[in-house]
Amino acid sequence: KKSRGSTKKLKYDSSSPVWTDYEVTQEFVWAKVEGYPWWPSRICVAKDKDIAQQLEAVQRKLISFVGMEDISCIDAEDEIKPYGGETSPVEDSTVYPEKTTEELKRCLTMTRRILKGRGVIQATPMVQKKSRSRMDDLEEEKKSG
Repeated sequence: KKSRGSTKKLKYDSSSPVWTDYEVTQEFVWAKVEGYPWWPSRICVAKDKDIAQQLEAVQRKLISFVGMEDISCIDAEDEIKPYGGETSPVEDSTVYPEKTTEELKRCLTMTRRILKGRGVIQATPMVQKKSRSRMDDLEEEKKSG
């Protein structure tokens, strides 16, 4: 928001709701809006080519926040970062209400599951039990036989 006589934009305050037909892409990113931590999101593309061109001309992107139904239009340069499966970009999460941080954790889990299912990020290795070798099986047969 801008105050009277000021031309300085507050950081992460460019988000605006959008009402247009759109397609959700498979590209996951981190997106930031005022009052919320960096959130896992997906890039969306307007189906109307004129709207898509106008958004591109002003360097804005349509975003669908994971776990939310609405889409927003945000600044592509300052309010979007690549997503690689890591935790949220460096930020003090204690400044947000506990309900918000719990919802973020749920959405991060959902995002990781989607990306693991697609093979985009690797699953956490499971601890495997020591496997028995063929020699172990032969030794066992000799003892019991």
